Amino acid sequence: MMENGFSVLILAAGKATRFKSEHSKMLHRLAGRPLGEYVLRAAQATAPEKTYMVIGHEAEEVRKAFARPGLTFIEQKEQLGTGHALIVAREELDRCSSPTLVVLVADAPLLRPETLLGLVEAHTKARAAATVLTTRLENPYGYGRILRASGDRVRAIVEEKVATPAQRKIREINSGILAFSRAKLLEHLTALSPENAQKEYLLTDLVEIFNRHRLKVVAFPVADAREVLGVNDRVELAEMEKTLRLRKAEALARAGVTVVNPEATYIDADVEVGPDTVIEPGVSLLGATRVGVACTLRPYIIITDSVLGDLVTVRPYAVISGC
Repeated sequence: MMENGFSVLILAAGKATRFKSEHSKMLHRLAGRPLGEYVLRAAQATAPEKTYMVIGHEAEEVRKAFARPGLTFIEQKEQLGTGHALIVAREELDRCSSPTLVVLVADAPLLRPETLLGLVEAHTKARAAATVLTTRLENPYGYGRILRASGDRVRAIVEEKVATPAQRKIREINSGILAFSRAKLLEHLTALSPENAQKEYLLTDLVEIFNRHRLKVVAFPVADAREVLGVNDRVELAEMEKTLRLRKAEALARAGVTVVNPEATYIDADVEVGPDTVIEPGVSLLGATRVGVACTLRPYIIITDSVLGDLVTVRPYAVISGC
């Protein structure tokens, strides 16, 4: 086995409490995809040896939405914290042969595969028991703060609820994404306890546990904080939707498509558009729509799960679905 072989475990069991929703947060739509689809695709793009997803709330619906070859579901029937998710997954992790396990939050849709590969490389090079993906925020309120030792060593992660005034001034935060030595993780998993401010089994408590056993824990900072920030409520979902749609419009423009007003155009993540096509304001291209070369899409049309050939003009206010 290669020394840098790794597997991925995605934490996707929680209910959308701050969404004020009865549905799993993973199933809420974002630019045409379920929210959880983004991290899952990023993870699988790194070609891990195994991919696991811990599910809980609306488990059957989540299974249907994300089922694919190479993905193993682990059901966490009681959601007692991120550490509890790993406890529930222990049987599968005991069978896993990868030396490294990367644990991901499922609600960070801008996470790039390159960042995950960089995390694994840094973790392997450092020969660490755990490597924490961190970033810096101007306003870190609500996030766990990184307490550094010397150099890149991490002493602990302190949650907002129990942080001192001095610790709350720290701008480096925990993203919730960590790489572990699978062997060390399994060796110390039973040391987790719900005796903390959250009254939950917290995965981040392993950082302090590892330090008590003189095991190495390091930080791997990412420069662009947006890449690792989660979507915690519907306000943040709307902000992320805008970000993704503007990125999509920019990518199409760089590929030869004229998008007259990107801020007034709605193009889902999986839509394809040929060069020399002109997309006028108010157009919505949704689902698995494909548009050919040199088309003209007039204002305020909606095209869903449809295929247009080349040199097609669609007049204003048209609605096309499943064609």
